Amino acid sequence: MSAEAPPPAPAPTASASAPTPPPGLRDALLDALKDLPGRRTLHLHVLVSAPKRNASLFPFVHPRPRVYAQEILVLLSEHSEGSTEKEADDKPDAQPTQPEPGASQTQTETHAHAPDTPSHPPRNLVSAISATLFHLPHTSSALLYVSKVDSTGHGDVRPAPTRALVCAFLAFYASPRTRPAPVAGTRRLWVHVFARAQGQYLFPNSAEWTGKRVRDGTGLCKWWRGVCGEVAKGVRGEGAGGEEKGKSVRLWYLLPGMTDVEAAHSLGVVGEANDPDPVQWVYGNPYGETELAYPCSVSHASVAGVTATATTEDTDASGSSSGPAKWPHLGYLIPSFDDDPKSRFLDELAYTTDADGVRSPERKRPRLASDLVPIDPPEGSHKPTSKRGGKPVSKRQDGGAEKEKEKDDKERGLGELGRVSLAEFWERMAFRQECISGTVTGFFVMLVDAPPLPHAQTQGQEADPAAANPGEVSAQLAKRVLASLTSAHEFSSPARGARSTRILEASIRGLCEGLSSASGHANGKVDAGMTGGEEVQSAAAEDPKTPPRRVRELDVAAENASPGGLVAEPVTSLETYYRYIYGERRVENAPLGTGKGGGAGGQQEVRVLSVRRKKKKAS
Repeated sequence: MSAEAPPPAPAPTASASAPTPPPGLRDALLDALKDLPGRRTLHLHVLVSAPKRNASLFPFVHPRPRVYAQEILVLLSEHSEGSTEKEADDKPDAQPTQPEPGASQTQTETHAHAPDTPSHPPRNLVSAISATLFHLPHTSSALLYVSKVDSTGHGDVRPAPTRALVCAFLAFYASPRTRPAPVAGTRRLWVHVFARAQGQYLFPNSAEWTGKRVRDGTGLCKWWRGVCGEVAKGVRGEGAGGEEKGKSVRLWYLLPGMTDVEAAHSLGVVGEANDPDPVQWVYGNPYGETELAYPCSVSHASVAGVTATATTEDTDASGSSSGPAKWPHLGYLIPSFDDDPKSRFLDELAYTTDADGVRSPERKRPRLASDLVPIDPPEGSHKPTSKRGGKPVSKRQDGGAEKEKEKDDKERGLGELGRVSLAEFWERMAFRQECISGTVTGFFVMLVDAPPLPHAQTQGQEADPAAANPGEVSAQLAKRVLASLTSAHEFSSPARGARSTRILEASIRGLCEGLSSASGHANGKVDAGMTGGEEVQSAAAEDPKTPPRRVRELDVAAENASPGGLVAEPVTSLETYYRYIYGERRVENAPLGTGKGGGAGGQQEVRVLSVRRKKKKAS
């Protein structure tokens, strides 16, 4: 790299008693990728939105708990030593832009974006993660939902960094040592993953590239089980606390439509018996255990005026009884995520009644001037009377009956939510469209229950859950970048991927700097310069997509509004871009499988012998 790194900013002097702040997400990910085999240069972009009120996590709970959500997008690109120009038109004439003086160089090397030249070879996006972090301060809980993980297969060095990137990402939030504020003060962190094999998720048309190896449903579930198990081992083995100090890591997995024996045979769980330090997995769901503290607590249900103890008994996935149910309906237990089959099933149950079947929420009748009838009209006018008898009825009394009816509906649970048991929910989940589409799907849940560190707990109690941390961006910026990635770029070949990578990374830098030149790309508009004059083919027409969630008739604006009014969105700058968002790491390690007869992972290469056929003599 010929471009010089910006001078590091002077480190602030800190007292010896003050604890060292943990590294940010960008630095933690780059530090975890330094041990990858081969010689390559990694370029990382991390976008974390500021906390914002969210009403969609528990939409069927009344009153809804206070939830704050953060959108997370991680983009990793790389180029190896042997990278060369793919096409001549990939060379722009722009000169490299130097960063602002004083940009930080903490635990990583940061360089300005330079044009693709022999000294600056083009780089390709290889991996991406899209996730959402939910924070519930009233129960000291947080939920991390990993919605999409994708790769392009455009990397030249093996192995691909996707697994190491995902493990480092989960470990950053799972470990009490590295969680950022205000989640650092929480005690319980839930990680939710729904594994469903598909050719592409975040990189359009990347499935057309022959170098991308797409896993089937069984392989993807096995991959996620190994990733969660590896993260659980790392968190459990930390010196900050063990089981004797109150830390526990629990894991659940469930393959709809399979028994525990069938799932173990499909994922090769039997082969894990030789592991000296195995991770204990529970086949089933975590919602049937009465000793766990769930994000939406029973005390919150009692505050809502709902009876906390039901008369029916629920059973877990294995069929054993878990005692009296302590929740009004399933909406208090199962969280709702975007693009998740559990959420769509909950929506269907909420709108299902015995008589009408699936129905939509009733529209509110607009208030007319004729409705405003005074309770005590002046002399000469008549009071409104009820249909039964001639007794006058006031508007206030008539509205009270409707409110009582709405309150009864909330207490019983919407639709069938109050009647379907937990065991019936998961039994019917196996027959849903997403779970019977011909491939194996899986649900994975990890719970890290550990007391927060003393300084983190103090900071979590004093910090405002809606306050933005340094380096966080607005939610609108993160959404624009994600929309641009999934709709306005092409990754069907390394040449197109390199061009899309250059444009997308320049758009992120431009949005952080406040430039309007990248707005056309971020809004999802495609021009000839992005694809070389070729039209981008959308992947939505090729890959099967699950139907979107049905949006309930809620006052979303009121639910998502901050209690103190409007909260100012964080303002990004070029310094924010180089200090928190963009980072670079040079990796120079021995390549994988070096040596005579060496295979992947240092194992001996297996040779397949062919059958020698006896030659027939010519007659």
